[in-house]
Amino acid sequence: MENEKSTLNYNEALAGKLKTRRFVELKENKEFYSQIAKALAVRYEVIYYVDLTTGEYTEYCSSEKYAQLKVGTKGEDFFGDTQRNLKQNIFAEDFSMMVDAMQKENFVKDLNEKSPYSITYRLMIDGMPEYVNLRAVYAENDDQHVIIGVTNINDSMKKKLEMQKAINMASKDLLTGIKNKNAYMADEEKLNEQIKNSIIIPEFAIVVCDINDLNEVNEKRGQHTGDEFIKDACKIICDIYKHSPVYRIGGDEFVLILTGEDYIYRNVLLETIKNISKSNRSKELVTLACGMGVYSCALDDDARAVFERADNAMYENKKLFKADLDE
Repeated sequence: MENEKSTLNYNEALAGKLKTRRFVELKENKEFYSQIAKALAVRYEVIYYVDLTTGEYTEYCSSEKYAQLKVGTKGEDFFGDTQRNLKQNIFAEDFSMMVDAMQKENFVKDLNEKSPYSITYRLMIDGMPEYVNLRAVYAENDDQHVIIGVTNINDSMKKKLEMQKAINMASKDLLTGIKNKNAYMADEEKLNEQIKNSIIIPEFAIVVCDINDLNEVNEKRGQHTGDEFIKDACKIICDIYKHSPVYRIGGDEFVLILTGEDYIYRNVLLETIKNISKSNRSKELVTLACGMGVYSCALDDDARAVFERADNAMYENKKLFKADLDE
């Protein structure tokens, strides 16, 4: 009897020790994972661990300014809470996009199509919009839980936008606002790549337009009038070729790359611009000499060959225009 009692006491003591050790292990694991979450939160302003089945989630936040959003550290309805928080936290211009993106069905669909899933938007922080990036991945070997990290990318995004603005300005003609020679050279190179690598040969034409007697206008009527002639010429070209990029590649020279509808009606449009020039001549308004080259896979190895034909045709048109004037 004493042996049985002793054994029972021993088993109870052992169970108690195991229970205590298990409690300590759980506590240590909890602290361990908490430390991991805090370490990750150094990179990510906010991290969410979300159960897609129940909607329950835990939030880890390392930044005071993001804690101001008051999303809460735990919750039972991640997507519902997110939709409610969008109204007060998202920059107005990004609101509709984020409402759609954070619908559960859309979110899971996007995540399944591309993991990690990523979206950039603006949060209102201290009354100002700041760019953040949300990245989401499934937990390892677990398609019922997703880990979502939100990173502040405001500084890098602003630098990127400033760089893009500088690139756009470098490709823009300051007087007319259309594309410049740099932009044309870049787009010509893209055409060359298409010609070289495409299975389907592109259909395009190039039109070159040159303002008649711009130097004479500048000398007799002043630089300001010359600038107005350039802007008027640009407007005529853009109004006629509504579906094509227009580039100013020199003081008095414009070039266009025709595709789509403008390519289909290229001959009619070219005659239209020539007729406007004839009409403007008697009114002492701006006139243009124009020529066109049409790409032929049998004749042309690159877009430059098409441009040269258009340029030659423009000079022929200029000669005819001048000869007609002299008569």
